[in-house]
Formats: sequence, structure tokens, C-alpha cells
Amino acid sequence: MTKLGKCVLVLTVREFCQRYRVGRTFAYEEMNAGRLEYFHYGRHRRIAVDAAERWLEKKQRAAKLLRELRAAENYVCPALPKPVIEQR
Repeated sequence: MTKLGKCVLVLTVREFCQRYRVGRTFAYEEMNAGRLEYFHYGRHRRIAVDAAERWLEKKQRAAKLLRELRAAENYVCPALPKPVIEQR
């Protein structure tokens, strides 16, 4: 972790990946999609620890919601085709 300016804790992309156990490509995808806030420091990207924590909380909330949906009896995954029921 690096201190930059007035005690703002920031992470390099490598540090972010190590801390949150994600791949570098995934981290850049999250940044490019706008789901992970970052800023440029020279030519390099930096991620504020606060932004990283917010990103993690959003991911955890989404995972919890998905688990709850899957647990519901009438849940049908929109990514999967609907089952075909043969009628005789």
C-alpha cells in the first residue's frame, strides 16, 4: 500500500489483485466497466482503499442476492434455456 497526498491509502493494480485475490485482467475489466473506481497517477492506475472496499461490498451483496434467488423455489436462471416439457 502506498500513501499519496494527505493520508489517502492507495493500491497499485498488483497490490489490489493480491489483496482481493483476483486476476489482473479481471481487475482491468472491472475498472474499464466502471465497477471499480480508480485514478491515474502519472501513467499508472491507482485504486483508493475505500473504493476497493466499496467494490468488494457490492460484489458480496450481489453474491448474497444471487444465493437467495437460487434458493427460491420458482427461480429460473435467465442464462439457461427453459426446460422443455414433452407432452404426449
